[in-house]
Amino acid sequence: MKTRINYITTALVIAGLLAVSSCQHHKDPEPEEVFDNKVSKTWIVGSVIEDGKDVTDTFTNFSLTFTSDKKYTSMNNPLKAGTFAESGTFEPLASAGSPDLFDVQLDNTTTLAVSALSETQLKFTLQYKGTGARTSSISGNYLFTLLAK
Repeated sequence: MKTRINYITTALVIAGLLAVSSCQHHKDPEPEEVFDNKVSKTWIVGSVIEDGKDVTDTFTNFSLTFTSDKKYTSMNNPLKAGTFAESGTFEPLASAGSPDLFDVQLDNTTTLAVSALSETQLKFTLQYKGTGARTSSISGNYLFTLLAK
């Protein structure tokens, strides 16, 4: 009988230890961390709309890469004068649209107003104002839909 009680006691102790060890609390990642994980990749053009007009052909070879260490690189950007450089730093900014979305500020000057972000798609708007004769003709509000490469 005593042996049986020892077995039952041992089994209860082991079951209790297993229950306690399996109840470790999983901490959900912060929204900014989730955003950073989703945005940190190379994006290519799906479409670009300027003031309601499709101008995707102007951005055919454009790509934008964000890295987890808050750096970016752009390639073949027809708007680079006055928007963002070929490379620099970025900072997520809290968005008024959603607690899970962040706008992206490039080099502390240009803000990309992010409206959607998934593993495969990034949508943002950008207001561009050309600063000279060559760039004033492409001033406008741009809606970028970028696709994960």
